[in-house]
Amino acid sequence: MKKLFCLTFVLLSALAAFAQEKTIDKTEFDAALKNRFLKFEGRAYRETRTIEDVTPKDDRFKFFSRSVLEFAPPNRSRLLYESESWLHRKRTETIRIDQKFYLREDDGEWTEKNLAEFQKTLKSVSGSDFLTADEQTEYKTLGTQILNDLKTTVYVRIERRKTIYKPKREERFWTSVTKFWLDETGGIVREEELSEARAAAEKTSPETPYRERRTTVWEFDPKIKIEAPRAAK
Repeated sequence: MKKLFCLTFVLLSALAAFAQEKTIDKTEFDAALKNRFLKFEGRAYRETRTIEDVTPKDDRFKFFSRSVLEFAPPNRSRLLYESESWLHRKRTETIRIDQKFYLREDDGEWTEKNLAEFQKTLKSVSGSDFLTADEQTEYKTLGTQILNDLKTTVYVRIERRKTIYKPKREERFWTSVTKFWLDETGGIVREEELSEARAAAEKTSPETPYRERRTTVWEFDPKIKIEAPRAAK
């Protein structure tokens, strides 16, 4: 009897979740997410993002990274980025105070840059080797869900792309499913993206494609204080 009750409960829960799922158009999706960051204006908060390889039974491209961005109004921020892969480990820190930036790598010496110098650094590593050849996007809402005792509404964006890897002129197929948890004010609470990539030659192959998960969570923290490092050069 107990097993029957549990099975019935699970079935009803699944049916309820399915009943809430609904396909929506881009206009409705954009309107729902348009003001998701509005609640952070003028407040101290922390954004934590993790990126990890979740390809099963495959250690070729194991990768994990974690970034923690803290913001103190009106114009101070601190970013800690750590990554680990089969090739190397890396740790970088960036502090911004108004128009000045302070950077260091792997617990080394701090260096100071102004806004123009920092933007030049970003441009030197920008660019992509992939060209989008075809793209399709689908939008859904999954209704309400309780997340950490908080009532949220969940929206989903499903993207399917065919890209060209320019150095080899090779076709790649990408699928990305991103979920957004919004609180009752429309503010973002959590975002999770699961993406899958496969080369054209592997499209009909039994090989497992590369999979990656990105998770971002936000939280308010009035105790965040950000100061310039003392030894910056």
